Amino acid sequence: MLAVAKTPRIDLRIEGDIPERVLLVLREEYGNIDIVERRNDEEPANILEAALVEGENSGEPGPFDFDAFKARKRAEYERG
Repeated sequence: MLAVAKTPRIDLRIEGDIPERVLLVLREEYGNIDIVERRNDEEPANILEAALVEGENSGEPGPFDFDAFKARKRAEYERG
């Protein structure tokens, strides 16, 4: 019997129109995207657009120290 590879599926609900630029980034990252429903509230889409712009303007990515991140988050959690 042949194994059939399944395409991962992510259900994401975004209320509001999705800017074409955001769709372009998502399609580049994940391939085909089906838009099932659109709503008129633009605020969530604007938040996502602003986050993309902020990320692009933040400069080149640097190395990430996962152990230091975990230690920092553990200390924050323990402080409550």
